[in-house]
Amino acid sequence: MHTVIHLNYRDSVEQLWVSFKVNNRKFSFGNLYRPPDKSVSSFLIDFGVILADIYTQFDEIICGGDVIIEFLDSTCNIVIKFNNCTDLFHMQQIINEPTRITATIESLIDNILISNQYTSYSHGNKEIYTSSNHQLVYCILDFQSDGGDEIIHTRNLKGVDKHFLYATPFEEIFHMQDINDKVSYFNHLLTGLFDTIAPVRGMRLKKT
Repeated sequence: MHTVIHLNYRDSVEQLWVSFKVNNRKFSFGNLYRPPDKSVSSFLIDFGVILADIYTQFDEIICGGDVIIEFLDSTCNIVIKFNNCTDLFHMQQIINEPTRITATIESLIDNILISNQYTSYSHGNKEIYTSSNHQLVYCILDFQSDGGDEIIHTRNLKGVDKHFLYATPFEEIFHMQDINDKVSYFNHLLTGLFDTIAPVRGMRLKKT
């Protein structure tokens, strides 16, 4: 059984989200598309807002689609900004082979992101014999339950020394002109700071 998730309209991305529950964990699954006439900068801002909305409501996020970003070049500034956005929500892009192949070019613009790095999964892409030159991307998650204790992942922010915040160079943001660079830099600083002073740790919940 699944339920459609209703989110606020975002101009730079076409989206459809559904939710379902497996082994008492709430999953959200989203299909995304960035129209070619919408800028990557606008998409990244809207995508971050979407993830922030979804992240607070569900245990796991799975999403993918065609956002027209070339992921084969991991050093590209756009890819770095995309990864900075998804890192903030502990998500990773798992497709690593070309998904659009023509006689002259190979590119990786179809993607799948998952939110839990500890989930057991397999993934890949397959050629489909249609008029499309896009390959089918897929991810298979292991939903089997061992009946054991539930493990959740959290950060402990109690007793954090405020001097770490004072020593973080947030002032560099004021020297940046582009708002997207400001957001990306702030997310990068904050995520790195949290990973240092309050790393994500597993917590076992005993079943009664």
